[in-house]
Amino acid sequence: MRALGAVIALAGSARIVSASAGLTCDIDLPKAYFSLMKEALVELESHFQIEIVDGLNMIGLPLIPSLGLNVVLDLKSTVFDGLFGSEEDRAKWLDSAAATVDVKQTVLANAASELVGSLGAKIDVGCNHNAELQRYSMDIIVDGSLTGLALEDDSLAASFLPESLGQAKISYPVFDITYGAHIPLYLDLAARKFALGDVAADLYVKLSAKLKVAALPILQDQGSLTLLGSGSMDGKFSYSSIKGWTSTGSLDAALGATAVVGGTTSLANIGLRAKDNEIFDTTPPKVTFNFDVCDFVNDLKNSIMSLEVTAGDIEAVMGRFFDLKSHPYFDASLTEAISDAIAREAQTQVDTAKQAVLTELSSLAESCASVYRLGERNDGRGNPGRQPAQALGRPHV
Repeated sequence: MRALGAVIALAGSARIVSASAGLTCDIDLPKAYFSLMKEALVELESHFQIEIVDGLNMIGLPLIPSLGLNVVLDLKSTVFDGLFGSEEDRAKWLDSAAATVDVKQTVLANAASELVGSLGAKIDVGCNHNAELQRYSMDIIVDGSLTGLALEDDSLAASFLPESLGQAKISYPVFDITYGAHIPLYLDLAARKFALGDVAADLYVKLSAKLKVAALPILQDQGSLTLLGSGSMDGKFSYSSIKGWTSTGSLDAALGATAVVGGTTSLANIGLRAKDNEIFDTTPPKVTFNFDVCDFVNDLKNSIMSLEVTAGDIEAVMGRFFDLKSHPYFDASLTEAISDAIAREAQTQVDTAKQAVLTELSSLAESCASVYRLGERNDGRGNPGRQPAQALGRPHV
């Protein structure tokens, strides 16, 4: 059985660990080992909380920073508490006057209602006792899965968009989860010591959610856009007490737009796609927009026409990087003269570029108008209609 790692992922699916039915545990734990077992479980509980749960939260999901992964599934309360119970629960069988305790049946009884009953876990327990060397060992393997787990949290947001566009609000997050754990521990009565083996745990989560980016001010003087869609996130965190943490994951989201103009909401031919094959590296998600140019030709022309480079713009730049007034051999007006000359040349270049773009947009506007005429048809009810833009070869970017 390989050591597991604590894993979380949002999208995709793979079996990370499985309870192998090949483990056997038909030897009770002798009373002489009870105190060592208590110490080992205290250490194991701390390990689950600090190294696994807290460690996983410190890594987190980089695109949903407000989501604590323990909110999705807390491996300490789920796996450790599910197997061994609280400190009071453990005292009932480790402080008892019994000569031995059946560890396997005790663990299975603890897990019966919550871990097995509610969380769908399968549990396998193996143990061995060498009476001559006074050594006892135990292995516990857990794996389970949950589907359609809804999280009620209306504060979640995903930060995969460019910073200027803000975050995408997450609604109706639903998780499909696969989780597992491997817990090996060793008791050495002769040496009065205990040891934990390569403790590990797996948690795999597929997240699907609705996404909304509200009131994008990208249509100047024409209202605002709201992007609506859905997405999934894929990530995997692996932990082993020997190897530590590894993480990997991905994102895929698609949104379409509605426009609000003068209080009226309508569909807009704008789409957004965000993809990231590795959300844990330093490269931001790739965000692409596509939209029907025909719907925005006039807005584009107005924006281009408003673009100007003034003498004041040039002076602000020249004031920082070009100043001859303090030089004793140059007239104080030389800086202004040079700035004015550069400003005139810059304005000329801008006007030339603007005119070239406006010419292209005017040509595009004629093409769009032609497409509209070609697309007119009767919808079967006596009303004129239009063919879908893409079917007619209508320009898109």
